[in-house]
Amino acid sequence: MKLTKLEQAVYGFKTKNKEGFTSSEMQEIVKKFEVDKDKFNKALGTNTCIMIDGEVITYHCDVASALHQVLTNKPQHPFDWD
Repeated sequence: MKLTKLEQAVYGFKTKNKEGFTSSEMQEIVKKFEVDKDKFNKALGTNTCIMIDGEVITYHCDVASALHQVLTNKPQHPFDWD
């Protein structure tokens, strides 16, 4: 499967945990893509996450999906859900 440039950037982003992003790492990638934090958080919505060492970790796929929604100004399609 070929990844888009956005997916390459998200999956290639240096994270503390291989499973995904901490809250501060998500703030960093939001700044990198110069998207509005509130729009990103709304697009991220309710998602599946895990806890590692007391930190909430958000999966790469959810971060990529939220960024895609904000950058393209398109809502999430129902088939995009986990």
